[in-house]
Amino acid sequence: MLIAIEFKCFLKEEEDVFKVLANDGSVWVIKAKKHQDRNSKQLFNEYFAGLLAHDFGLFKPRVEIIDIVQVKEKLNDNFDKSANEAIAIQYINDLEVYTIESYNENKECIQEFFGDNYDFSVFYAYKFFSAWIFLKECAELYKTKDNTPIFLDFCEAFGGRKWEGEKHWINGVPDDYCLEQVPFASFCDGIIEDLGLFDPWIKRLEKLDKIKYRNLLDDIPNSWLPLTDYVKIKNAWLDFLFDDMNNCKDVFRSHIEDEMKNYLE
Repeated sequence: MLIAIEFKCFLKEEEDVFKVLANDGSVWVIKAKKHQDRNSKQLFNEYFAGLLAHDFGLFKPRVEIIDIVQVKEKLNDNFDKSANEAIAIQYINDLEVYTIESYNENKECIQEFFGDNYDFSVFYAYKFFSAWIFLKECAELYKTKDNTPIFLDFCEAFGGRKWEGEKHWINGVPDDYCLEQVPFASFCDGIIEDLGLFDPWIKRLEKLDKIKYRNLLDDIPNSWLPLTDYVKIKNAWLDFLFDDMNNCKDVFRSHIEDEMKNYLE
């Protein structure tokens, strides 16, 4: 496990995200547990989605669990200082954020942001992946100095920010809880034009190893977990994500076809 050895700074005015130096010399952005269990599901979401995104091939910073004992004294009273572990997100310097200026002209805006000849295939990957993990709100889009898109903030994955909404997963995933809402991703508007470009990404998703994630999720810190039924909730999500993938693909294609028609109209 990584160990935070030096507190660097808070990264937002709200002082809820901070930067540390780790024992291996690397720099990480840290999201730590807050009082009254206000963000434990968000930490789970970021970690699980980050693991999946990395193996899927999406451009998202690497995630790890980190020991923050040595830097907890620098944290304000909004944090639960009894929690010794946090989520560490790989720090990438000099990111430039994409801000959409006009939804009707997104294609032109994003081509200007990345360049007219940019290969937008990774946006197909993001669109399908975000639907598969039930990302309720769109991630933030950035680019690196070498023009690589980076997707940040998956705290709304797996149905949202709160554990309370997971109660209906305990006995299995309801049949009607499929992809009724493809996540809103404004920076994909006008970019998604060819359904066939989803196929390589869908095949890549099919190669992910369910057992690997079952084992990794067993290592989630207890302080991040709901008070009861975590094992059942975890298994219900894994079963749904991996065992119901064919239904996911069919429903997703149908929604994308409708979305493309509406955009063209």
